[in-house]
Amino acid sequence: RMSPPRKKAKEDELMGPRPDSSAGSICSSLSELNVSPSRKKAKKLEILKPNSGFSWPGFISYAENEGDITPSGLFSKEVEVRGLPWKLLLKKKIGATHLEVYLLHRSYEPAPWSIDVSAQFKLKNTCEELDRVQKITKSLHNGQAKCGFEEFIPLNDLINRDKGFIDDGMFCIEVQFTISNIVGISPATDFTDPNDPRHDVALVFNGKKLYANKQILAIHSPVFNAIFGNLTNRDKKEFQLKDVDRENFHVVLNILQDPAYTIDGDLKLFE
Repeated sequence: RMSPPRKKAKEDELMGPRPDSSAGSICSSLSELNVSPSRKKAKKLEILKPNSGFSWPGFISYAENEGDITPSGLFSKEVEVRGLPWKLLLKKKIGATHLEVYLLHRSYEPAPWSIDVSAQFKLKNTCEELDRVQKITKSLHNGQAKCGFEEFIPLNDLINRDKGFIDDGMFCIEVQFTISNIVGISPATDFTDPNDPRHDVALVFNGKKLYANKQILAIHSPVFNAIFGNLTNRDKKEFQLKDVDRENFHVVLNILQDPAYTIDGDLKLFE
């Protein structure tokens, strides 16, 4: 049976990011349930780029698992949104009649934290108009680090080829989401992102840049304190650093941002 081609997605069907929020997308293609194990070629899947300065757009590659979905679940590759780690989780409990889908935030913060999440889960159909879509808005916290649906779709509907969710022995579920109102968690800083509002200076190493905060550098370094305190440099947004290894300095910035950051080997900045 020839499946009808998917129609082009309409922009107004996608969830746009809320003001002052961060957005991301995880797309994980997994096999039809209970099919014979075999390796599939990894696909390059795009993380949707939102119109937000707090976003970390990019790509993930995911090698599909051909085994059955277990009660403990299968996880997509981890992606970061606003420096926070997220995964797509698929589960099927023993004797269950439905597939479970969740957006999961991995956090090791012992102190109380919370994040507001709005997510749209989509099970793709060979006919785009028949995509199965469900939305949820929830506040995640220490005791509840995931949001989603315990009964997303009946398993019989999922594996029924006449329903159109199986394409070439595979099905694809994606989640598009936005996060906001982050409390109690310090997002990791991307020192290569020029759009992070926390950065106010560019440091140039042989033509390659890292971005940082003048005040933080000045607090920890009398050299930077003197440089930034100079009247002629106060409005300067870019500085050349000579005889300094960019990768080693990147490690230093991570240590300043997170004292628990660990490194392997010796760190050498200057002779």
